Amino acid sequence: MFSLIGQQVLTHAWEGYHCTLFAYGQTGSGKSYTVMGYKPNFGIVPMACEEIFTRINLEKSNPSSAQVEYEVNFSMMEIYNEKV
Repeated sequence: MFSLIGQQVLTHAWEGYHCTLFAYGQTGSGKSYTVMGYKPNFGIVPMACEEIFTRINLEKSNPSSAQVEYEVNFSMMEIYNEKV
């Protein structure tokens, strides 16, 4: 799932766009597993976070972008039985 969706979302975020992942489905259909995963199978969120910070570290090691600052914001919300 990460290679199909997560990589594209990260590429767009890296280009400066605000990005959203939305998981919708019946209870027990695997949303939490896909989004968060369970060790040793990480979901989209942990994999995306790892990739974001890997990219930041690679960019920081580039002398031409040494003065660039990065800010990473992440939020997650669950709606269950019409309650946030």
